[in-house]
Amino acid sequence: MPLLLLLAMTTGHLLKISVLLDLGRGHYRRALEDMAAATPGSRLRIGSDSDFKNGKLLRFYGQLLPPAKHLESVPHEQVAAEKPDWLVVRYLPGYPSLLVGGAVKYDLYSIYPFCGLSGMDWSVYPLAAEVGTNVNSALMKIRTALDLPKPGN
Repeated sequence: MPLLLLLAMTTGHLLKISVLLDLGRGHYRRALEDMAAATPGSRLRIGSDSDFKNGKLLRFYGQLLPPAKHLESVPHEQVAAEKPDWLVVRYLPGYPSLLVGGAVKYDLYSIYPFCGLSGMDWSVYPLAAEVGTNVNSALMKIRTALDLPKPGN
């Protein structure tokens, strides 16, 4: 009986560890690399729903971006007024679109998962070309080239 209990516990831990090894604590670096690739110019302006939690991750992984890209973090309370190019939201189920401040639309670009033990999902949204439109065609071409799922999938 104790051997069976030990086997069951070991199997449970191995399943969790395999997911951790696959997903890690999150795909924050990949998310920033994808945003940088999809953003023309050198400035990468990103807003977030949590300056404290996401801000630390953005600062850390922002240092790993190519030298030609400069990360500019827009404080949460200024997102509606400053309209950053990207919005990073944690723990949302990946809504197809978000309306910030009642007028600024962001369309889902991709969801970057984590293993569930430590970290958080990131739902990444680019600023929509216009209110009422989907992600612009340049972003869709990049998504296709990177073999990422279409927004909403």
